[in-house]
Amino acid sequence: MNLSTVSVLTVILFGLMSKIQGSCDSKLENNLFKDLLNMMLKLKGSGSCHSGNGGKGVPAFSASLSSTKSYTTNNNVKFDKVWANIGNGYDADSGIFTASQSGVYQFSCTIMRHANYIRVHLWKNEVKTVAIWPGSTKDYAPGTLNLVMQLKKGDKVFIRNAQNQQIYSESGSHFSMFSGFMISN
Repeated sequence: MNLSTVSVLTVILFGLMSKIQGSCDSKLENNLFKDLLNMMLKLKGSGSCHSGNGGKGVPAFSASLSSTKSYTTNNNVKFDKVWANIGNGYDADSGIFTASQSGVYQFSCTIMRHANYIRVHLWKNEVKTVAIWPGSTKDYAPGTLNLVMQLKKGDKVFIRNAQNQQIYSESGSHFSMFSGFMISN
C-alpha cells in the first residue's frame, strides 16, 4: 500500500473507533469492522504489491537431493526433488533458478557431507558469491548459507561444486536442500 492509502485507512479507522466508543451496540460494531475489512481487502486487491507475475504468487522454490550424488569440479548441483516451484523459476535438470521478475530475493542452501570435504558456492549469473564448507571432521556435518540479493528479471542463481566430491543425502531424508523466494519487488 502507498502512503495515501495508509492515510485514508487511518482516517477511516479513527472514525470507526470514535463511533464504536460511543456505542454499546455489538451488531453495529461488527458491521463497522466488516465494512472496514472489506474496504481494506478491496484496496489491497487493487494495489501492485505483486504485479508482474500474472497473479501466480511470489516466485519461490524449494528442492533437495533425493540421494547421495557425486560431482566434478565446477558443475552445478542439481537438486532433483522439487517441493515447490511457484512461477516455475527453478529447473531441476540444470539446478538453476531464473528470476521471473526483478526484486529482492532470499536464498538458502544446506549441504550435508559424510567423511569427505565439501565446498560449494552460490552463484549469481557467472559471479561466485558465498560458500559452504561444512568442516573437516570424519562425521556427518551440514553447512548452510543464507543470502539476500537484488535480482533483475532473467538473473540466474545456482549452487556450483568447487571440487570433485560427493554430497550426502539419504533416500527419503533429503539432508541437502536449496530454496529461494522473492521478498519484495
